[in-house]
Amino acid sequence: MTPQDIMEELSIKYIEIIANNKGYYDLSGKDYGTDLHITYAVKDNGRFRKSGRIIDIQLKSAMERNCIDTEKTIKYKLEVKNYNDLISRKNEENYIPLILILFIFQNDPKDWLQVDSEKLILRKCAYWYYPAAHLELTTNLSKKMIEISKSNLITVDFFPDIFEAFKYGTVNTSKYG
Repeated sequence: MTPQDIMEELSIKYIEIIANNKGYYDLSGKDYGTDLHITYAVKDNGRFRKSGRIIDIQLKSAMERNCIDTEKTIKYKLEVKNYNDLISRKNEENYIPLILILFIFQNDPKDWLQVDSEKLILRKCAYWYYPAAHLELTTNLSKKMIEISKSNLITVDFFPDIFEAFKYGTVNTSKYG
């Protein structure tokens, strides 16, 4: 596998672990521009059933050197196709939300993963991005620079928080964006 393939696989597993830790899980099938389809089960009349709520994830991974780290944001050059997918989905009625998650790896592959008898460490971290309401499709030909707030760090409470944020069909970007 190439280093990019390894980063992609580690990123997917990382997000699945974060989701699974809070009872959320992946429904992935065919990709079609979406890497994960996260949902959860609810207990209904003594049995579990799918909640009927889903958030789609487009996952990107990059080494630190391919991002611009500022005091409050991470800047990343996203492929135009992926950027326009985020914008198009946001503008559809009755849509399943599509969120970008960017996993940033340290520059040296030997530092990505450590395992011992006490812990498993995957370095470095992931941030999520959802386009603000005023953003529109881009006519750029290859890439579009996005800025991700450092407050959008993926933590163990990400999935409960983001599902709550999308509860009424739109995310409150003043709180989460």
